Amino acid sequence: MSKKSQLINLYTTSFSDSPQYIDNFFTQYYESKNAVSFTENGLIVSALHLLPKNLFFHGKIWRLPFMVGAATLAEYRNKGYFSKLINKTLNRLNSTNTPFVMLYPSNREVYEKLGFVNVTFCGNKTIKYDGNEAISRPIAHEEIAMFFNTYLRKRYQICQYRPLKEAQKIFERWAVEDINVKMYSLNGKSCYVAKSDREIEEVVGDVDVLNGVKEFDGQQVEDFNAFDQPYTMACLVSPYKLLKSISYTRDGEFFFKVKDDFYAPNNVSISLKIHKKSIVVTPSSKYDFVVTGQDLLRLSFGQTIADCPLNNVFKPSRAVFVDKY
Repeated sequence: MSKKSQLINLYTTSFSDSPQYIDNFFTQYYESKNAVSFTENGLIVSALHLLPKNLFFHGKIWRLPFMVGAATLAEYRNKGYFSKLINKTLNRLNSTNTPFVMLYPSNREVYEKLGFVNVTFCGNKTIKYDGNEAISRPIAHEEIAMFFNTYLRKRYQICQYRPLKEAQKIFERWAVEDINVKMYSLNGKSCYVAKSDREIEEVVGDVDVLNGVKEFDGQQVEDFNAFDQPYTMACLVSPYKLLKSISYTRDGEFFFKVKDDFYAPNNVSISLKIHKKSIVVTPSSKYDFVVTGQDLLRLSFGQTIADCPLNNVFKPSRAVFVDKY
């Protein structure tokens, strides 16, 4: 059985996605070079896919990997293969000088045990029809891409960016799965909804607009303007690359040790020198304090860490990421 056939079998037996979705994924998104697998006697027992995504991160759009379809064959689970797969993936990304890798977890506890932390959050909102009728209309992928990028950039300092081609591929996938997209507007606010007869796939915009849509009455939707629930997770790959990617709030010179119990290459002592827009990150023979790799990643996404000397060096930010796949 070919590598691709094994990967399709692993995905099909591990997830409940429709045959149409799986066919679309391996036709439109799959690339052999972006698949990471762990084999035993020639059999792929665990694998994942790295989809490149765009993230507006500290003033620059980065092309970064997003883990999807991570799974292990049922008969090989709970034997350490998945942790070996993640470590293999991190080693591969470390060699390409990637700062971190993101994912939307199907099981958050599994990834927490492997060193992943929550970096973006969202909330849920129950729609309550109030009789103020919203205007609805179908829209094309070009308008969705523009709305998506403009809406997020106005509200978040760290956010996803969808190029036109990526929006088109998403629209093609939605069409395969009979997912329709409409824009709803009311009182100068707008929100789009991608939904099928079975579920709501994606909601972006001012969700209060949906209180003016009777068919949504009583339904619960994700609200990315709320921050009470963890959403995407990330794992640190390279402290050096991460620190060189940050925009800082003030000048200074810091000597600290990064402690990472999950990925050994992240255990380094660092000298961080900031002068105006010049950033120099080098190994250090000394350190004044210790920060975990996980807290360093949290800081870079705008979170604050108790008693950390770097709190007032990293800029507080609001972060959002919409994609699950």
